[in-house]
Amino acid sequence: MRAIGAELYSKTWQPSTRLTPVRDIQHSPGLKKDAASLHASPHLTLVISPKKLALVLTLVVLSLILAHVAVQYIKFFQGHPTLFGFHHQLNLDDENNLPAWYSSSALLLSAILLAVIGLANKREGNPYTREWFGLAAIFLYLSLDEAAELHEGMGASLRPMLKAAGYFHGFLRYSWVIPGAMFVLVVALTYLRFLAALPVKTRALFLIAGSLYVGGALGIEMLGGRHEYLYGKENFSYLMFVAVEEGLEMLGIVVFLYALVSHLGSSRSGLQILIEDGPPEHTSHLAVENQLPMNNPPKVPPLKSHNPP
Repeated sequence: MRAIGAELYSKTWQPSTRLTPVRDIQHSPGLKKDAASLHASPHLTLVISPKKLALVLTLVVLSLILAHVAVQYIKFFQGHPTLFGFHHQLNLDDENNLPAWYSSSALLLSAILLAVIGLANKREGNPYTREWFGLAAIFLYLSLDEAAELHEGMGASLRPMLKAAGYFHGFLRYSWVIPGAMFVLVVALTYLRFLAALPVKTRALFLIAGSLYVGGALGIEMLGGRHEYLYGKENFSYLMFVAVEEGLEMLGIVVFLYALVSHLGSSRSGLQILIEDGPPEHTSHLAVENQLPMNNPPKVPPLKSHNPP
């Protein structure tokens, strides 16, 4: 009878820690039921959809751009320059306001996700771990720069020479674009092999995001500098250059965040967050499991034979 009990136990209890992709759950009624029971359990399950995240952030960016255009129109065509402080808070050309806070936060989130992907690659022993951490450091700097305008000091030594040359017809009115362009070129050449090794979808999204961000930060910045050189800054058309520049930068970061979250969701490692204070009772999950793992198998008491009296 002991042998029969052990055999039944080995057949009925099989631990599993396999993570099930969300797309498999969506096409399997049985797995949907398991996922629903997980949501109903005491565990806190956080599901992040890359598409919904990108949609929400895109709506935020478009709202900031439209708000900027609205306050500039009211200032120049309706004669209300301050709007009780709303002009400053919604002006994309100012610092220490709502658009600057959003941009800095989005760049910081990008840096955090890049660091998470780097840690996952390091744990699994995958190549290009240093490249992921390098990108995390770059985006951390960009987040600080967005909040503190660190780039304004770049190219200061070039300003007297550029001014004497007429800023090359105004295109180099902002001298920082020269070291900025050199930095972009160095990073692009350094990351060519890393980019080629990425999955096709991630690589395409990275290229789109980079084109939008650099096109706004350098390309439109140079056109805006020429306009300022010819006509000054206090006019509606210059501030439309600002709207295009900042809009391209923010949309580029939206595409980049979408790429990072999609890449993280498709990786084998996934992401799980455990917050505990003392003995763990509940776990916060960012993944859906087919069967919850059990550290210790249940003990099955041996079956005893009863002899008739």
